[in-house]
Amino acid sequence: MINLFQIDKSGGDLFEKDYSIVLVVNAKKVYGINIAQNIKEDVIYQYKQGNLNIDNLSDKKRKNRFRLRFHTAIVIKLLEKALKDLGKIDKVNIQICNDFDGHFHEIKDMVFKNISKILPSLKQEDIVQTKFSKPSLIDSAGKAFRNKNKEELKNYITLELNIKELIKIIKK
Repeated sequence: MINLFQIDKSGGDLFEKDYSIVLVVNAKKVYGINIAQNIKEDVIYQYKQGNLNIDNLSDKKRKNRFRLRFHTAIVIKLLEKALKDLGKIDKVNIQICNDFDGHFHEIKDMVFKNISKILPSLKQEDIVQTKFSKPSLIDSAGKAFRNKNKEELKNYITLELNIKELIKIIKK
């Protein structure tokens, strides 16, 4: 059996209010997070201090790379939690909505490098870019996390972030 992981973000990015990322496993089990303001502030502070190993010539490129690495670090944490909960699995298909035009290869490389340690059978081609249809479970779950809809969130697994783990992934 191939386990399907679908990942999408809801809201702008870490510089904006109510930024959420959602992962749906096999079109039924939902994991997600609305990134807390204190975590965003902490990571942005580390970025501005130059502590995250994000180098680039221009400020704009450096900021875009930071956004991408932060987003991907959250994706990795969601995948780790879902894989741990599933137990032993062999085959996966990871579909990630391309919310960062032209940078999917970086997201894919970062996800592969981190998740292949947990799931040795993972291949680069198991990670694909997609667009999700609306309405869909991933779309409604993303909105529920972004809007902090307590009633809907009862049905989902909310990820708790550890700032040290997140920074470690971003710095790699």
